[in-house]
Amino acid sequence: MSAVSAKKRAAGFALALTGAMAATLAPAGAAFAAPEIGALGCSSGSSIYACYTGYSGAVDPVSIRWYVNDVHSAQNDNLPSMSVFCTPGTTATIKVVVSDASGSDTASTSHLCRTRWW
Repeated sequence: MSAVSAKKRAAGFALALTGAMAATLAPAGAAFAAPEIGALGCSSGSSIYACYTGYSGAVDPVSIRWYVNDVHSAQNDNLPSMSVFCTPGTTATIKVVVSDASGSDTASTSHLCRTRWW
């Protein structure tokens, strides 16, 4: 066997091994499972909404987008929690959208803005 053939065979083996390892390490069903939001919680105090989300089934890269009364809150993009100032006595709808390459999930809640400390 020539040196060139041996190098090609070694390169092919390394490529096959890398592919097998990647297939073994990939989460089962990850290509088909869309993210699922399991929690969206908000509280208010000191004229601030503070919200968090929890999700499962998403595969990196994951996108998290927050909306307050359907206005995108870009400064909170890709964060699992967010906070924004609010007007005391008003109610706002907080929405979060979690997405990856396989799809997205949306959750929302309405919350009253309070001035008192938590």
